[in-house]
Amino acid sequence: MNDWLPLLLALIAALPGWYAAFFREPKKDRAAILKTHADAEKVAEEVEIMRLDRAERLANKVTELETRLDELETENETLKKSIARIESENLALRQENGDLRDWAERLVKQIYGLGDTPVSLRKRKSARTS
Repeated sequence: MNDWLPLLLALIAALPGWYAAFFREPKKDRAAILKTHADAEKVAEEVEIMRLDRAERLANKVTELETRLDELETENETLKKSIARIESENLALRQENGDLRDWAERLVKQIYGLGDTPVSLRKRKSARTS
C-alpha cells in the first residue's frame, strides 16, 4: 500500500492540470495539452524513481536484518551448548559433593567408634569474585 501512495499523490496533483486541459478550457491549444501530459508523466516518473529507491533501501535493510538474525541464531546455539556443558559439570560436581559428604560422615562415625573426636570442619573462602 505504501509503495502506491506517492504514485497516488502524483496523480492527484496532476488532476487540476488534466481538468484544465480537457474540461475547463476547451480552446486550449494542443501544445499546452501535451505539456500538461508531459508534466504529469514527469511527476509520475519521479514518484516511481522514489518508490524504487525506497524499495531498494527496504530490501537492503531486510538483507541486513536477516544476516544479523543468522548471527544471533548461531550465537544462541553456542550459548545453549555452553549451558548444557555447565549444567553437566554442575551435576557431576553435585554428585561428587554428595559422595564426599557421605564418606566424611562415615569417617566421623568411624572415629567416634574408635573412641576419638574428629577435627571440626574448616570451610574454605570462596574463590568467586562477584
